[in-house]
Amino acid sequence: MQPEIYYSKVNEDGTLEGFTPVPFSDSIGYAVMNPYVDEAAKRLYFTSDMPGGLGGTDLYYSEYDENMNFGTPVNLGATVNTPGNESHAFRNGDKFYFSSTGHRGLESMDIFMADYSATGMTNVENMGSPINSMADDFGYREVEQEEGRPEVYYPRTEREEWDWMTSTV
Repeated sequence: MQPEIYYSKVNEDGTLEGFTPVPFSDSIGYAVMNPYVDEAAKRLYFTSDMPGGLGGTDLYYSEYDENMNFGTPVNLGATVNTPGNESHAFRNGDKFYFSSTGHRGLESMDIFMADYSATGMTNVENMGSPINSMADDFGYREVEQEEGRPEVYYPRTEREEWDWMTSTV
């Protein structure tokens, strides 16, 4: 069994109604995981090792509409995806963040930033230290705080332990 992504309707009282897998899930054949919902672009970004990719796991997106009809998955291409593993997409404005073992980095899995446009990504660069370390770094997120400054969150694995790193930009 492989990981899948499910979605639900959120009722007015905050309860979830229904649990539906995205239509391109195949729990026997390949993984579909690490979702990021880009509400502004109406895209669901995700990680998968589905056939036709460039490496171990690649980043894809599927456009969706207000009725949760999903389009055919689109591979983000060779600017982002490599023969290694890419995962944990996130977008904030004109910047796109992801983790990779295939791009040149400090160690195994690092966090990268690229320039985003609706037609693709350009200028992929390693975010360097202190965001990246000698451990696996992934799951980068920026959360807007009340005073308007973003706070950054990302997990880090060191010596078989998990840590959540935070900093204010």
